[in-house]
Amino acid sequence: MPEIREYVVVGSGFGGSIPAMRLAEAGADVLVLERGKRRTRHDFRHSWAPRYLTELYRTVIDEDFEVTFRYASALGGGSILFSGAMIRPPSEVFDYLDRDGYHVWPEGVDRAALDPHLARVEEMMQVEQARWDEVPMPGVVFATLFANMGLTCDRVPFNYVDCLQCGYCEAGCRFDRKRSLPLNYIPRAEAAGAEFRTEVEVLRVSPHASGYEVHTRTMDGRRGSVVGRRVLLAANAIETPAILLRSAALPELPDAVGHHFHNNGDIAWYFELPEQGFPEYASFKGRTNADLRVLGLGPHHHPHRDAAAGHLRGDRGAPRRAGTSRPPLGARAQALGPRDLPLRAAGERARDRADGR
Repeated sequence: MPEIREYVVVGSGFGGSIPAMRLAEAGADVLVLERGKRRTRHDFRHSWAPRYLTELYRTVIDEDFEVTFRYASALGGGSILFSGAMIRPPSEVFDYLDRDGYHVWPEGVDRAALDPHLARVEEMMQVEQARWDEVPMPGVVFATLFANMGLTCDRVPFNYVDCLQCGYCEAGCRFDRKRSLPLNYIPRAEAAGAEFRTEVEVLRVSPHASGYEVHTRTMDGRRGSVVGRRVLLAANAIETPAILLRSAALPELPDAVGHHFHNNGDIAWYFELPEQGFPEYASFKGRTNADLRVLGLGPHHHPHRDAAAGHLRGDRGAPRRAGTSRPPLGARAQALGPRDLPLRAAGERARDRADGR
């Protein structure tokens, strides 16, 4: 006889943990199933080593081996590994029509309707707009480009508290400065009675006399199941349709399941900087990637140049390297401006304190 719960939530990221907390605080019996492990700041490292990252991420490659998608595998889902930017969608987003002229957002769902709920999430996750002195050098360059074109920009809201600018946000915050779900929604959900089970993979869902049976497999290979009177699938945009497509016994599964996938909307921009007024190399990227990047462009590589300011490039694919090679380590160190070095040093000192040194 399988275990029966009132609500079974699959996935512990934003889409799972937030409703789990609200349901539990309303008095519901809630079980959350998560494939990844429960981790704390002591489990995270300042490293981009593939072996370490494979502990935190899962990757999916498309059938043509052209695109690779990655997503988090940990209690708290993407909140553990995302860069921390939490931006309210502009109002015009909700007016979007697809290529067939179909209005993709349901009637009544718009910015005004969502604002009160967005405010609740921002309060829970301690979202604050970054200060100007927290903007790393690439952000300064970006703002300068906009100013040169007569445009404006502003600082992004983050769920960071006293960020140390170490730059390893997407490898897990070792200092708990990024206020991920295990620091707010999940403990509050558990305090209200919700149960979170980690290292449990959901294989499929099938109808049951008491609701829906969720078929599972633990990381050591043990199979089992649990019945939810109601089941909420919140296993990200790749795994949720995969679970549904494996659930052949579910009635009236829409044909659209598994189609029309879209990632989180990141766009890679390439900047062609004027010779005067900008640093020679992009320097330390303080909030999302601790590295130095150099892009050399030959004189023939100017497909979208604007004589007055034209610094933005939006071509598909990275331009070829030409004319400039990656500088030696000494030159890269010199590319770090004076305002960047203390930030990096502060991050190193904080890391040492966290390690007890």
